[in-house]
Amino acid sequence: MESILHAKNFVSPYYDSTFSGKYTLRLLFKSSLVSIAIIETDSADLMALKHFRLHDTLEQENGRSLFKNRYFREMPMLQKIYSSVEILWFSSDFILLPAEIPLKKNFESVWNKIRGQQEASSAVIYTACPKLSINILYKIPQSTQSMFKHLFENMHIIHSASALLGNLQSMVPPVHKNTYAIINDKLLEIAVFHNKSLLYYNSFDCTEIEDYLYYITWVYRELNLSASHNPLFLAGTISKSDPIYNLLKQYFSKLEFARFKHPFNIPPSEKLPQTHSLINLLY
Repeated sequence: MESILHAKNFVSPYYDSTFSGKYTLRLLFKSSLVSIAIIETDSADLMALKHFRLHDTLEQENGRSLFKNRYFREMPMLQKIYSSVEILWFSSDFILLPAEIPLKKNFESVWNKIRGQQEASSAVIYTACPKLSINILYKIPQSTQSMFKHLFENMHIIHSASALLGNLQSMVPPVHKNTYAIINDKLLEIAVFHNKSLLYYNSFDCTEIEDYLYYITWVYRELNLSASHNPLFLAGTISKSDPIYNLLKQYFSKLEFARFKHPFNIPPSEKLPQTHSLINLLY
């Protein structure tokens, strides 16, 4: 597990921790990645960014225990009272549903009809994405949900894909079909847009570099996309020196790194990763 002391971080010189009530705390839990961002609520200025990785995810008891008893206690920024706390929770166990399907009262029964009865240890919740015309129905361990409620005031949980897809939708060109592959170590997320409409989103676990090629080309075939004409935009923990990039370059003529305009005001800083990497940390 990466030490807190060696976690990559950025702190704005304008950040004043004594006035935490004017800030929003945003926590992204995505596989083993934990990303913490502090944003000034009124100006949307990014005040602080810290990220690290865990051996165990918060879906496991050991991961929850480490986060609660070590990370939370050793990081003062987590212990303050903020105007709001946004928890972006990645769950690979999700269902995308048209927004027309009402979920306010019967989302658990909808899940049970599609996937069968969920385990007693898991809670089914949903995130509404009106601009995408979808709702994301997903599972979270009840113990993890209870831990968040205990640790953070003014807290609400959303599926991380809602923030990711909303960000992508605001940036995609209003023509053609565009595919985005977001890579986070062994996790691959693929999103396809036509104009501003979402055509496809899913996530895949990858163990070999060939897995990334397999899943991306599979999506291209299923959606009748052309590796020669439809661009593939990459984001996340990937660079031109990465073997995955070199492999994809052999098959996709229009391979580019995505350029994102985040909903936060991000100051220029040598300490911050490249824009296509920030999508993995901020959404």
